[in-house]
Amino acid sequence: MPRFDINLGFKLDQLTVNATILVLLACYIVYGLVVKQDTRRRALPVHKEWVVILGASKGIGKALALAYAERGARVMLVARDSVELEATAQACRAIKPRHSQLKLNPSRGIETVQADVASEEGLLAVHQKAKELWGCVDTLIICVGALAVLPAFALTGSIDPASPLHVVRDTVSAEELKQATAVYDKMVKLNATVPLLATLTFAPLMAAKSHAPRIALISSVAACIPAPTRAIYASSKSAGTMLMEALRIEMQGWPTAKSRNGRNGHPFGVTVISPATVETGLREQAADMHLAPDGHKPSGSSKGLSPDHVARATISAIDHEQRHSFVPSFYWYARLLHVIIPNVIERGARRKYGFM
Repeated sequence: MPRFDINLGFKLDQLTVNATILVLLACYIVYGLVVKQDTRRRALPVHKEWVVILGASKGIGKALALAYAERGARVMLVARDSVELEATAQACRAIKPRHSQLKLNPSRGIETVQADVASEEGLLAVHQKAKELWGCVDTLIICVGALAVLPAFALTGSIDPASPLHVVRDTVSAEELKQATAVYDKMVKLNATVPLLATLTFAPLMAAKSHAPRIALISSVAACIPAPTRAIYASSKSAGTMLMEALRIEMQGWPTAKSRNGRNGHPFGVTVISPATVETGLREQAADMHLAPDGHKPSGSSKGLSPDHVARATISAIDHEQRHSFVPSFYWYARLLHVIIPNVIERGARRKYGFM
């Protein structure tokens, strides 16, 4: 049985490691069922929350906008497409808050900013408008991202994506490597660089003015559990996920604004949401589909989660100050099982994506 050297002067075998992981799993379940409380919501009532949603015109971002409007929060919607952005804003304005007391709030409103947040100028424009109109941002949700659905080797023509287990040629050209680089650069920019720049732009304002600042990133299960055809997508999402989790540690010690009752504010928080496949139509717009053979359909699940489902889970995770939330939650266990029995999890991934 394999053994692991630990820098504490003793060794652990695989059975001990697995038993320890299972004990931690049990502790996590107890925490989720018994201990976890809605502390941020008590400190920051829904009708006093300022929310900025990057990528709010469709999919999960639109569902989040509608959900926050129903809660009575003040919401700033940000997207590139002005027509879809305005349609989302009108839908939000037509919603009546669930609680009657929120109808009395004269400051409640839905704001829009047409901007490309993949650019520095776009992010600064959103920051400026939020500061001018509100002077504060409590919650920033980053819903910007891109998807790649082809096997990595299909980008250089080494394999046919319809028969991914057969190498069709053993050489690649400089042009093919450049097109693979272009796809990967786009994925990294939208899935990792934008979250970095958005956090750098908004976090100082949030820490100075909000007593419960929190940034949420919509990531993916693929960032944590590897799967074939998702190598490029998963690695860029994983970069964004690890980025935000590391930034959380950097910002946790920042002093935040005191609450209106004079108490010290909450520590700066970061929530990462990792949903499984979501029905957003993103596959048809995948960054690498122009390299796919005519008629090729991406492998994977034919059905996915609804954006509304993911939006509700996201808001719950933010309210409960969760660090990382999987949707559905059983993927948290799949992630853990990948550590304990990786062959079983990876075999299931190969079967799901047609690599058997």
